[in-house]
Amino acid sequence: MTKKIRIGGAQIPVHDRDISTNKVEIFKAIDWAKENGVDILQTPECALSGYNFKFWNEHIEESQNAVKEVVDYAKEAVVGLNLGTLYLDDEFYGSIKRNQIRHYAPNGEIYAITNKTYCVDADGSSVFNFHPVNTFQLPYELKAAGMICNDMWGASQETGKDYMPIKALNETLVDLHVDLIFHCTNGFKFDEKLDPEKGANAIERLPSDTRFVLRKMFDEWHESWLKMTAFRSVASILTVDSCVYWDWNGEEELIDKCKTASPSGVVNPIGGWDVQAPRYGRQYFKWDYDAGTKTKYWNMLNEKTDGTWKTTDMLNLDSTKIHIPKKSNIILP
Repeated sequence: MTKKIRIGGAQIPVHDRDISTNKVEIFKAIDWAKENGVDILQTPECALSGYNFKFWNEHIEESQNAVKEVVDYAKEAVVGLNLGTLYLDDEFYGSIKRNQIRHYAPNGEIYAITNKTYCVDADGSSVFNFHPVNTFQLPYELKAAGMICNDMWGASQETGKDYMPIKALNETLVDLHVDLIFHCTNGFKFDEKLDPEKGANAIERLPSDTRFVLRKMFDEWHESWLKMTAFRSVASILTVDSCVYWDWNGEEELIDKCKTASPSGVVNPIGGWDVQAPRYGRQYFKWDYDAGTKTKYWNMLNEKTDGTWKTTDMLNLDSTKIHIPKKSNIILP
């Protein structure tokens, strides 16, 4: 029997001031995942809470309750969930506000948490992650890690400042030898027909020709970081963005009016797209990930470079001091 996990993404609109709207949107994505036999479904960053920390601060209880409702719904559908949300997390030092990916098994058990490291102004009172990249184990001895938005883009403008890590998280991933990277993002995007007189963001207020040149530059930057991170770490990346701009007002007809800040899809270990969703609007996608993917690409790269691709062969985790994470209870057919 081929050892595969069906991973899926939901490129969906995120309402930054209406948790109930986001909850219904995620319910629809879970329904799709159930119908398509998806084992792990991923949402964008802050897909449930919305990406507006001031609003969230005033609706924390509603947000926490909504997480439980979404997890119960996914459990009923027997779908694993990588849920992006702001969350009041109970940790060693007490309750701490985080921007997270909460990794749930199809039975509703939470088996891993990814905290955002490179927090920005939009994250508000969320506390950045003090800890190294956390890894966790999936079925078939697959090793995975999560990253949130700016954590993937290298955060060169933040590195080494205000207690930020000195080197990019992407470099750390290279040394962790993960098979899969789960990346939830919610990047800046804009209505393509927006009048510069009405723009709220600095880029939106630029003339249209300049505005689109800058968008293209950021677009290529994002995609390059995705591809190079996959290549350098010999890992596959499941990445999902939201399909609306920040502070979208909930109008359905506006969903198709802006290009995502980065592509949603699955990047393979040589930087190719195994699957890529259209860049506009609500999109669902799936991919059957083979547990032997990392080994296949690693062997190919070593063969083509006469064994010099890496200074060592793939790590034997049993003979190292690296912590082997607890395996999750993902239920597979």
